[in-house]
Amino acid sequence: MDIMQVAAIGITAVFLSLAVKRDMPVFSSFIALSAGLVIFFYTIDGLGSVIEVLSKMAEESGISKTYMTLVMKISATAYITQFVCDICSDAGEKAVANKIDMAGKIIVAVISSPVILSLMEAILKFL
Repeated sequence: MDIMQVAAIGITAVFLSLAVKRDMPVFSSFIALSAGLVIFFYTIDGLGSVIEVLSKMAEESGISKTYMTLVMKISATAYITQFVCDICSDAGEKAVANKIDMAGKIIVAVISSPVILSLMEAILKFL
């Protein structure tokens, strides 16, 4: 994964999108969406190595695998939510983007609720 390749894809998409925007605005949106998806799938390959490193760090530090899984789920939810919201905003659908953003925040709250509950139980034990 090389940032120069990602940047080249992005800049090429921007120039293509600008070139067709005046005459064919629909194609301009498709170009931006396609570039976003290509970049997303290009960079997702590197995610496996990140997950592997984080898992190894969790094992060596003694952190419960459950907590590490929750952190990864929360991070993935946040990244996917942001990506989809940006696509909707680029397509001019700000209202849909706002609804997806709200849903993402609620999903993060639901995923993190076991951790919050455990934290509250730990605090109550000290009191």
